Amino acid sequence: FFLPQAEKPPPRKNGGTQMRCRGALCALAIVAALGGADASQAARDQKWLGKLSTKARNLRSALETAPRRDLSEHEAALSEEEVELLKEEAEEEIIMLKWATVIGIAALGATFILGFLAESIHLHWLPEAAIGVLVGMFASGLALVAHSDGLLEKEKFDFEFFMIWLLPPIIFEAGFNMNVQAFIANLCPTAFFAFIGTFASTFVVGGLVWWFGQMGLCYPLGMLAALTFGSLISATDPVTVLAVFQALGVKIDLFSMVFGESVLND
Repeated sequence: FFLPQAEKPPPRKNGGTQMRCRGALCALAIVAALGGADASQAARDQKWLGKLSTKARNLRSALETAPRRDLSEHEAALSEEEVELLKEEAEEEIIMLKWATVIGIAALGATFILGFLAESIHLHWLPEAAIGVLVGMFASGLALVAHSDGLLEKEKFDFEFFMIWLLPPIIFEAGFNMNVQAFIANLCPTAFFAFIGTFASTFVVGGLVWWFGQMGLCYPLGMLAALTFGSLISATDPVTVLAVFQALGVKIDLFSMVFGESVLND
């Protein structure tokens, strides 16, 4: 392509070879053109690259020293023993998390098995929810006996996990398995218990808690905190009552009212 018109080689029969030769000549010509740039442009490029490298080194040193500017000399310069101690603490935290997961799964399985056995022998005074509470107390008691504060920390109740991962499936399962006909037939008393009854119970329980606190019978709470406590206590989830109702086979109207009230409260 870059040769003069008169010096072009004569065409050959092998078109593929000719095209490959032209491609190679084009590549060589491009490399030659790039390599034959003027010296002033190369010098400017070299100077610009040098400035860029200097800025990069300054930025790297600034990033390395920035986290330590607000620290004392003793805190900034960690010894090897302190670094090893931090690594050991991180590894211990991971181990405690694994143990808490294993204990939680084992406690869940034990709750299912013991609840099934209690239901098989008609032990109605000990429902499955109470068995779950007892198993949880046993698991935390083991951590207390072992003096494992890290395990106790991992076994704590996580409110965010409960609200995001546990409560929505519970509400969905309750609504999905609801007897719609019985719920609609008893909608008026159910709504009365769920809204008016809960609203009245909030003020009754909150007022009593506030009054007992003013009398010195319990920890004194403000009116807003007492009403918040009253609302939390009034909107209960009668899981144990429903389990007993289902085991005893009570009337569907009573079951649907208690069940619907808990769903509307949720």
